[in-house]
Amino acid sequence: MRKKLSFITNEHGYFLPFVLFFTTIILLIIIGSINNYHNELTMSHRLHEQIKIETLYQMGLAQFKKDIALIGESDTILWPREFAYQFPYGHVDITFERKGDYLYIAYFIMTDKAVSSSTITNIIPVSELLSLEMSQTNE
Repeated sequence: MRKKLSFITNEHGYFLPFVLFFTTIILLIIIGSINNYHNELTMSHRLHEQIKIETLYQMGLAQFKKDIALIGESDTILWPREFAYQFPYGHVDITFERKGDYLYIAYFIMTDKAVSSSTITNIIPVSELLSLEMSQTNE
């Protein structure tokens, strides 16, 4: 007959706290990993939305500069005060105001299809726009 191990048949209550301790540690590790995974998904989603908004900003700014350069410096009174552009990631509304001879203050409002929006204020020197106009007339 086999001899039974004494620590298996010992009923003094040593193994229950031991098992509970290791079970608690394993459950804490699993719950922590799930929480980290959830946080990574949230951060990835927000980073993706930020990249979309930055892309919309760059595309809207480039199109705005092209449109202003096409209108030209001489027609400043006839300039529209708002531009609206539709891009694959969303819609960009640009409202601007000229203050002085050197600056345009442009307000960009971008809305993504996932209902993310952002407002960005940008100061554009007139010389930058005039250089675009000169380069387009040379082409």
